[in-house]
Amino acid sequence: MEFQSPVRDTRICLSFAQNKRLRHEIYIDAGDKTRNEEIFEHLERQRQLFETEYGRPLEWEALPNARACRIAEYREDADVTFEDRYDESSTGSSMRVRGCAAPCPPWNRRLHEHRSRVGPS
Repeated sequence: MEFQSPVRDTRICLSFAQNKRLRHEIYIDAGDKTRNEEIFEHLERQRQLFETEYGRPLEWEALPNARACRIAEYREDADVTFEDRYDESSTGSSMRVRGCAAPCPPWNRRLHEHRSRVGPS
């Protein structure tokens, strides 16, 4: 599941990751590794603000062997076959497996503030 992000070349995604984990992420992919790293580093300088507003620590993944970068939260034991847990909230905000109507509001606020500061694309 993907949502538009206020920052160009990023998107907010909800997906299942390896090892039965649910991932809520800001995915950065401008099509150019150098540009992705610039955006990532700009956002990472605000790490404390992002994590404070989000309400928990985030994984800041530069992904050196890939073109893209990501900022993510993972939830363990999120097996897609556990239908009885679909509506269980995993962050206390709006990250849900089913019925996810919008991305996490704290990320959206923080990204809106950085939209014009990330620099030209």
